[in-house]
Amino acid sequence: MKSIIYFSVVLFFCHLISLLGYAEEYRIYHEPLKEESLYRLTINGSRAFQMQQGQSFDFTVGILECCYYFMPVATSITWSIDPPKGATIDPLKGYFTVDPSTPHGTIYTIRVNVEKGRRVVEAKVYIFTLETTPFVGEWYESIRFKCKTDQTFSPKNQIQRLLFMANGNFTVTWRPFELRHDYWGSYDFDLKRRTIKLQIKDGVYIPKDMRGSGSFFFDENGGLTLKNIWLGSSQSGDDESAACGHRFYRYKIPVIIR
Repeated sequence: MKSIIYFSVVLFFCHLISLLGYAEEYRIYHEPLKEESLYRLTINGSRAFQMQQGQSFDFTVGILECCYYFMPVATSITWSIDPPKGATIDPLKGYFTVDPSTPHGTIYTIRVNVEKGRRVVEAKVYIFTLETTPFVGEWYESIRFKCKTDQTFSPKNQIQRLLFMANGNFTVTWRPFELRHDYWGSYDFDLKRRTIKLQIKDGVYIPKDMRGSGSFFFDENGGLTLKNIWLGSSQSGDDESAACGHRFYRYKIPVIIR
């Protein structure tokens, strides 16, 4: 009998502690943010995202710390999307799903209303298909093509990240570090003619010898070959003669565009 009473008392206090903990979490969750934190809020540390038909993603509001680390923030929020057709979002949790029939090229605006209008944070979601935009993704360089002989060779300074985005932009980075890119710009292509043009807009390092117009093709192994294109000499200082093409392999298709 005493053991039963003892167990009941322990169970009661455990339940009480859990309720107090829940109450504390609830209080913190609805505690107003400081002005400094409020105006640093982002959606998953970015303003742009890319998704395919039928894909889902869990959006989160938070602060980008030290240039790279995204720290979620607990506060009172409501999620919404525009246009409201072709996709859904959980207004409380931010879980977003694209319908399988949503057309390529659809652009959604994701909005999160923070603390009943104290701040509204927005981001764009670009819907794409690989059949229409086969370049989208992060690629690493495997080989280059010599200009006179078209022979292949392994580069000394490999381009470790060539990023094509669904919003029509690209970045080139020899040695990725956090969110750093060497240079970036926009790209246009013609699938029927198999031509592509990359134009630099800006960068931390912009090679003077870059040639961005040429042709492309995808091989059966998933490789992307850019011909008569030279993405430029690296900043390493090594002796590096211009090539007349690159071959890349895709290693992922990120949802978050950074």
